[in-house]
Amino acid sequence: RILDAVVDAGRRVIAPRWFGVAEDRYPAGAALFTDFEPFEQLYPRCALAIHQGGVGTQAVGFISDVPQFVTLLTVDHAYFGRRGHELGVSPAPVHLSQVRPEHVCYALAFADLPETRARVAEVGARVRAEDGLGNALRFLNRALKLDR
Repeated sequence: RILDAVVDAGRRVIAPRWFGVAEDRYPAGAALFTDFEPFEQLYPRCALAIHQGGVGTQAVGFISDVPQFVTLLTVDHAYFGRRGHELGVSPAPVHLSQVRPEHVCYALAFADLPETRARVAEVGARVRAEDGLGNALRFLNRALKLDR
């Protein structure tokens, strides 16, 4: 349903082959199916990332300045989907089993809004400026009382 909605909206889609979708059902150039693409290289070329809401996938969306639409699948995805929405980089998340074409069309329109693009760039700049590893090490040092 998600792929169909994207293509029906006149957009191109990149999807993993493991989706099991018959690739020849889409017009030439409308869909690209891959075995694997590193998100860090793929996302900066996308107008919208539609994913299940894992923290790593969402983080790549943040640093790539790409709006996101989270289609929840498991427990932690709800938190990360909601957080992306609170930050203004994605519409409200929807459970994968409940996603309808209207949700996808709304997400595509949301991603095209100038205010969305500006907010995504702002969040991306903040995330890229963080010293995540350094912060984690300082936290561990304090928690383990290693910093003397």
